[in-house]
Amino acid sequence: MKSKPFTFNDLSTLGMIETSPGVFEKAGIKKISNMPQAKPAPLPNFNMHEGIMVHVKPLSVNKAWQGKRFKTKEYKEYEKTVMGMLPDLKIPKGPLKVTFIFGFSSPLADLDNPQKLFLDILQKRYFFNDSQVYELHSFKEIVPKREEYCNFTIKQL
Repeated sequence: MKSKPFTFNDLSTLGMIETSPGVFEKAGIKKISNMPQAKPAPLPNFNMHEGIMVHVKPLSVNKAWQGKRFKTKEYKEYEKTVMGMLPDLKIPKGPLKVTFIFGFSSPLADLDNPQKLFLDILQKRYFFNDSQVYELHSFKEIVPKREEYCNFTIKQL
C-alpha cells in the first residue's frame, strides 16, 4: 500500500513548513530542498473498521476534569453524547480484551488521553467493571477535521 504524500497543510500543522517569511532564517535554520517524502509507519495487521464506530471526536483527559474531583461541563456533555450513540451490547463475564482506534484530526493528539475516559463511559453504559480488562490495545489514525471518531471492540479473553 503506497502512502499518500503529505499536503502543505499537513506539513504546516506539524511545523515543517514556514508559514511566515523568514522565520526559519531568523532562527538560523537553512531550508532543505528536495526533502524526501515522509512515510507513515505501517499499521499492524488489524482491520481498522472492525467493531463499533462512534463518530465523535475523542475528548482528552485535559478537557475532562476540573482539578482532581470534578467533571467539566464539556466532559459531562461528551459523556451524554457518547452514551446516546452506543448500541445495546451484552458484555461477557470474566477477563476482557478492549481495543480502541481513535481517529484524530491532529497528529499532535495523545493516544492515551481519551482511552480512560472512553473506557469509563463504556463501563457505565454496559455495566461492567474496567478491572475486568486484562488486555488493552489502542491505535491512532489521522483523519480530516470533523471526521474524528472512536472505534472499539470488547471481547472475552
